[in-house]
Amino acid sequence: FHDSAGRTWLLTLNGKLCFYQNGRFHDERDHPELALIRPESGFASIAETPSGTLWFGGLWIPLMSWTNGTVHTWSPGTGCPGGELKNGIPLLVHAPGQAPWLVFNSSLYRMDADGPRFVRCWNASIEGYPIASVSGAGLLAMGPSGLTRCTEAGDTLLCPTHVLGPQVAWRTWRTPRATTNGTIWVPSNRNGVAAVDLAGRLEHRVLNGLNVHSVYEDSEGNLWLNTNGQGTIRIDPWQQGIGIFRSSPDDPNVTAVLATRNGDIYYGTDKGAIARIRNGRSSTVLVHDARTSGYERVHDLQEDGAGRIWFATDRRAGFLEPARPDATPTICKYRDERTRAQSMFGSVGLKAIAPG
Repeated sequence: FHDSAGRTWLLTLNGKLCFYQNGRFHDERDHPELALIRPESGFASIAETPSGTLWFGGLWIPLMSWTNGTVHTWSPGTGCPGGELKNGIPLLVHAPGQAPWLVFNSSLYRMDADGPRFVRCWNASIEGYPIASVSGAGLLAMGPSGLTRCTEAGDTLLCPTHVLGPQVAWRTWRTPRATTNGTIWVPSNRNGVAAVDLAGRLEHRVLNGLNVHSVYEDSEGNLWLNTNGQGTIRIDPWQQGIGIFRSSPDDPNVTAVLATRNGDIYYGTDKGAIARIRNGRSSTVLVHDARTSGYERVHDLQEDGAGRIWFATDRRAGFLEPARPDATPTICKYRDERTRAQSMFGSVGLKAIAPG
């Protein structure tokens, strides 16, 4: 997660918290108070308020904040009046330039600098792990009723579940994404991807039967889908063309995709390879570490303000420097090889990387 102060935060499932700034990693040895930010359930999310307060969420409550070296802890109550505390994962959603959102226990909150603010009950959420993403001043969410637009004032059902995909269970749908032209794309682990317009009308469904993890949009309006079994798929909405890219024939499961500011596409696989697509051609820029056995899933790819491409896998993390094509990738190995990173920058990331 890249905050407004230029720090790149690396979150871990059950390890220490650290960040990268000014060419090195910083942890609790530089900032002792960071030792207090260690959710028992492991890190699951991070978000920043407009005033610079950072909020950290785990797989369970409490939530913790960090402001100018001061740590605070907050545990939600029952949320809606008369409600009961349910077993569910608090979903902390970063909203650039706005107060972050918190979805927990069928309740909706906004995260301010001085603590969470209860907004209202939220029936569009699902029990367990909510599925939602930021869209404008609100959220797009998937639930039993279908695709819903949510604001502080209320919810609007955009497209019912049975319209998105007849005979497809609603739990198979994944996080919806709104593109710059207003179309909302909803991926599914069984039914490809569905496109819904601003009025909630289903425009089309494509790639039926494919397992699509997520959808990303590049600067030219192309959509990039990471799939299980078919590599990364590019959809050109204007030419109605589809392209398929793979790092190698025996590595078809794409687990992370990144569209950079200069138009390059990076994608990572569940075997630990990272490839770059430039001018319509795919080339591998980081290969699987042959010294490790088994899979090395790439969980996250992100670009920082300096143009570095950060990655997190099951066994290592680091960054590539496209501006220095001959430079060796900076790689950090986990101290505890038994720990698997889940993702980075907004979810969970590295276990404990050595500062310096």
